[in-house]
Amino acid sequence: MSNRTWLLWSVGAGLLGGLVALFVRHPFPIDETRYLAVAWEMHWRDVWLMPLLEGEPYVQKPPLLFWLIRLGWLVFDVNAWWPRLLIVFFALGVLWAVAALMRRLTVRSSEKLEQGVPKVPAVPWGEPLRTAPAPWLAAAALSGFIAWPAWSSALYFDVPLTFFVVLGALMLLRLAETGRGGGWLALAAGLGALMKGPLVAVPFVGLVLGLPWWASHLPWRDRWRTVARAVGWGMVGALLPLAWLAAVYWRNGAETFWAVLEAQGIGRLGAGADHAAPWWWYLPVIIAMVWPLGWRGVLWKGATRASRQWGLRFVVAAVAPGVVLLSLIAGKRAQYVLPFLPFLAVAFAFAAHAVQHETNEREKRDAAFAAIRHFVLVLPLAAAALVLMVAPWVPRWEETVAWLTPRWVVVGAGLGGIALSYFWWLRRSETKANVSAAVIAALMVAWCVVVWLSATASWASQGAFDPQPIATRITALRDAGRPVVFVDGRHHGAWHFAARLKEPLPRIGTEEVSDWFAAHPDGVALVVVDHKRLRHGECLPWRSDWVCYRMAHQAPKPAASSSGKSPQP
Repeated sequence: MSNRTWLLWSVGAGLLGGLVALFVRHPFPIDETRYLAVAWEMHWRDVWLMPLLEGEPYVQKPPLLFWLIRLGWLVFDVNAWWPRLLIVFFALGVLWAVAALMRRLTVRSSEKLEQGVPKVPAVPWGEPLRTAPAPWLAAAALSGFIAWPAWSSALYFDVPLTFFVVLGALMLLRLAETGRGGGWLALAAGLGALMKGPLVAVPFVGLVLGLPWWASHLPWRDRWRTVARAVGWGMVGALLPLAWLAAVYWRNGAETFWAVLEAQGIGRLGAGADHAAPWWWYLPVIIAMVWPLGWRGVLWKGATRASRQWGLRFVVAAVAPGVVLLSLIAGKRAQYVLPFLPFLAVAFAFAAHAVQHETNEREKRDAAFAAIRHFVLVLPLAAAALVLMVAPWVPRWEETVAWLTPRWVVVGAGLGGIALSYFWWLRRSETKANVSAAVIAALMVAWCVVVWLSATASWASQGAFDPQPIATRITALRDAGRPVVFVDGRHHGAWHFAARLKEPLPRIGTEEVSDWFAAHPDGVALVVVDHKRLRHGECLPWRSDWVCYRMAHQAPKPAASSSGKSPQP
């Protein structure tokens, strides 16, 4: 098959894998279940302006994703599949946008200008790799990073944010080359801010300020004029989130307004921010996120050879300053760097094109070195498989982690099979200089890992991460007229959507349990119990612990187990 056919088939396989992952797994606590709870509460309360959780403003996230979920529910009725299918649609949009970006970056503007506008020749989308990197090669490379299939069907804000970032970068490039696209740039920036706040601006800091450097094929006057236009259109796009903030101030008051600014911006800067981490934290995270394709040394070698490509300057301007800025911010999460992966995929597509015809004679001769190099490539997956097969038999882990059951041995064995298959392919293809095949193999491995884990994790953990069993029990108790309360701690609305609760699940402290039972003798208290402590009554696994149902006649606190182990429910 031609390179174009291979690439299209690989991207199609990735999309199929995303749909499988979408429909075989349940919403994962606590983030996905919390976002569903917010959207559900906005829906049944018929509130559009301000996201809500347990009757209070949910100030941590802007409203755009919740609006889109509500619109889908108005059409398809309330369901669990539409919110994640929405993320799949955005993932499709990212693949299109990164392919379109790759197409523009492979074209160098003509030295001659016609009426002051650079002439950009058209490049066919399926142009063979022997003459130029095919646009879809970048999309396939993106799917070869394990982080992309892991998040492209998960209900997080970062894949939609990535779409708006790549769309904005594409429009910025178009603005530099043709003077058009400013309106789309403003729309991408504004909607990105409504999706996840000021994080949308991070990649554009380097792209806009570094434009005189990466757009070296343009006259100096045009470069600075484009910078001014980009800043202007960015300010136009900022009117969208500012309009929403003004409406929040007018409708919900100054306290909610400042709480939004604190939670989505200022509060993430200081050392006391949620998920605070040291400045170097993103370095190992990015290394892990780009496995397996990003661990191919030949692509890094190709990147150095293609370093003179002005398209790679564009990539460096987008990634390097943005990662530095994120590293200086105290609050850190792995998914925050997801918008940079499409630019790394573009860089790897350039690298693949630079080395596609090369046959490394030294690696052919040194079989031992090649075997070690291939072992390093499969080491992360092999190590994960080994840990999962051994962990259920470690007494300390078995006694303290509720979801760790012997079934994880099967999951680990499956990952081990994928690792062995990838190692076999690497050894078999050692003498072949087909870099596009290496990209496709990485894509297949990444998607196989994600689909396998999606299909087996809930079964292996005996539903410890599935909100439905506990939600079903809460619904049955409430339908029977029995009050339900959650004891000691926060549940983050974990069961609100699954149980379709239209009243917040009350929370009380441990010291209030006796008084609550005195006022509600027929009530039921949900108590999270550590796995090492004796469980009284009926319990269900929940994440690493157990949720136990306590009645008025039962002790408010469980006694310590003499054996240190809890019976299985």
